[in-house]
Amino acid sequence: LNATGQIQAGSLITTSNVSVSAFRRLYLTFDTATTAPNDSNSVRALTGVINNPQLNNTYSFTTAQIPTGLKRMVFAYPVYAGTLAYAQDTTNNFSYLSNLGTPTIVSVAGVNGASPINYYVYTYIAGGTFGNSNFTITI
Repeated sequence: LNATGQIQAGSLITTSNVSVSAFRRLYLTFDTATTAPNDSNSVRALTGVINNPQLNNTYSFTTAQIPTGLKRMVFAYPVYAGTLAYAQDTTNNFSYLSNLGTPTIVSVAGVNGASPINYYVYTYIAGGTFGNSNFTITI
């Protein structure tokens, strides 16, 4: 048995270097639901996530994420990141910024269920359906 490089029983390794990174998420969905998220649990239940959203960042989504027949799109992210500056269906060159309108503000807890902060929640519910397109947002 070769124990080279293994920690032997009874040995102790100490270090003074510890690093913790905390961040909030942008939650999103493109789906067939017809209601807007209105509390922490419904925001955190959205199916897509992007870690650590920031002002002036652009996020793109493809037709694989936005298939045909959808009714709702939702983007929810911390207020500190700023308001939505751009929301565009880049396949059909159609801006959704006015359709997403004024965001609601929802208090969303962290992963530990504590320390809630305010999130902007932008929701668009289509009269018909939409999809099969590429989409880009900029905060």
